[in-house]
Order: sequence, then C-alpha cells, then structure tokens
Amino acid sequence: MKQIILCLFVLVFHSLSAQTKISPEEAYHIITKKASKIQLLDVRTPTEFEEKHLERALSVDWNNSAIFEEVAKTLNKKKPVYVYCRSGARSAKAAQVLTAQGFNVVEIEGGILNWESKSLPLVEKEKPITNMTWEAYSKEIASNDVVLIDFYATWCLPCKKIEPHIDFIQKNYKGKVKVLRIDIDQNKQLMQQLQISSIPYLVIYKHGQQTWNYRGYIKLKNIIKQL
Repeated sequence: MKQIILCLFVLVFHSLSAQTKISPEEAYHIITKKASKIQLLDVRTPTEFEEKHLERALSVDWNNSAIFEEVAKTLNKKKPVYVYCRSGARSAKAAQVLTAQGFNVVEIEGGILNWESKSLPLVEKEKPITNMTWEAYSKEIASNDVVLIDFYATWCLPCKKIEPHIDFIQKNYKGKVKVLRIDIDQNKQLMQQLQISSIPYLVIYKHGQQTWNYRGYIKLKNIIKQL
C-alpha cells in the first residue's frame, strides 16, 4: 500500500514539475489564434531580440537574473507561459524556474532556430538601405499605389520623434501603403540627385507620382491625412 502511495506521489510530482514542449508549428497556431490567452517570453539577450523575434513576444533576458525575477512577478499564473530562446538551452532553464514558481510553462521546441527552419514568420530588424541607385529608387516609388518615403539620419533628433509615426503607418496600413526609410548618410549620391538638404523629409507618391512632401517634424494625424 505504501509503495502504491509512493508511486502515485512520484507521478503527481513529475506531472507538476514537468514542462510541456510543443513544435514551432503548434506554437505558431496558438500565438496567432489565441494570443490573448497566453504569455510569450523570449529569454535571449536584448540584442538577439532586436535582430529577430516572434511576434507578440516579451523580451526577458535569462542571463539578467534581476530583470527575469522582476518580470516573473508580473506574470499571470492563470495564463500559460510560452518560452523560447535560440535553440532551447536557456528556455529549458527558464521553464524550470517558472514551473517551480507555479506557472504552467510551455517550451517552443528547438527555439528560434527550429522556428526559422520551418519558414515561420518572424519580426526582423529592418536592414538599412545602402547606396540606392536612381533606378532602384524609381522602381520603389512605382512599386505600390501609395508609397511613403522617410528620409532620415541616426543622429537627427526630429527624425527619432517621427519614427514612431512611421512605424504606426507601416504596421496599421500594411498592404495599403508601402513605407520606405532611407538613411541619407548611407545614400549620399541619391540625396544629391534628389537635392535633399534637410531632414526629416517625408515624401508621398501615388501611382508613381509625387503628391506631397514635408520637411521637419509633423504630427501623425497630418501624415495620415495625406495618405
């Protein structure tokens, strides 16, 4: 009888302490269909996260124990916590800690490397456009019914203030407005050809024809009016 009770205790303890693992395909379905019902953690470094990450993921660096502990305190124990890292090592450790704290933890098997191998979508850092030719620029402005060009520089403060506006348009007008951000320092020849001497400089093309331009900071609502 004691042996039976002991076996049951071991089984129950194992079921409580074990973490569930699911494939990237399963995780993608859940993240896209039931995003509000889960908590998704990327436990890689902030630099890794910035380069590419799963949509809706929260960046929580496993290597920074203080931050990890603080974030863990804010999580909802009524919702499952999905975790991933590069290949699975860090997420396994994070899953053990969170499970011990009473969370229902699900590991995305193989991490972001396995996710990529399945050709599943990622949020990736936009690669800067360099040395764009006049021909390439002409093709870009004719590539969509509406094209918004943001000429900027990394050192330009007004450009940084406008950046959230551009991000909002890129996200919320996807499929309707093509957004192109061009760093003037990386495309000096094109800047000379376009005779752009001050930034930020916004331009809107409709059906390949310029319909609007603006130099300096501008509110989001005023950009949207022109789209």
